[in-house]
Amino acid sequence: MMKTWNRFLIEKKNGDHDFSSAHALLPADLAKSVIDWGKENIPDKDVNNEFGREDEPHVTVLYGLHDLYPDGVRDFLNNEKSFEIKLGKISAFTNNLDFDVIKIDVDDNEDLHRINKLLRQNFKYTSRFQVYKPHITIAYVKKGKGDDLKKSPLEGKSFKVSDIIFSSSNKTKTKIKLRK
Repeated sequence: MMKTWNRFLIEKKNGDHDFSSAHALLPADLAKSVIDWGKENIPDKDVNNEFGREDEPHVTVLYGLHDLYPDGVRDFLNNEKSFEIKLGKISAFTNNLDFDVIKIDVDDNEDLHRINKLLRQNFKYTSRFQVYKPHITIAYVKKGKGDDLKKSPLEGKSFKVSDIIFSSSNKTKTKIKLRK
């Protein structure tokens, strides 16, 4: 099962998502490589039926923003420059009782951490996670199925972030251009 935008909208309608987020999308070719790696290395039988596979690979800058509209975040990011993100190892978040999250770590990135910190300082948000760990989710798997991870051919690849997507709780996405 894919974790699609339509699934997000259904979850939003059901009251599961009341917040907006800011994130950086991967370029199409790299996103396809992430999705393909997940399909080749994570058997369907191991995938969590509720959340499934990610179909729009991205790096979240901050989830939980209370703003419904992108204007404030756009104005705030107006002076931010484009930056590079480098992919790290494949690993798993195993702290949830019901599932594990297979992810690609993002190498320590000062720009992502700085923008996350500034958004947290300047906008109302709600988050269960006080420590920012930038990553790219590949899939949600059944508990314990994130233990046998294979090396990724994507490790070390990088991409330029030229815009941030403001994904609103009102079901809209807005591209916010960064300076070159």
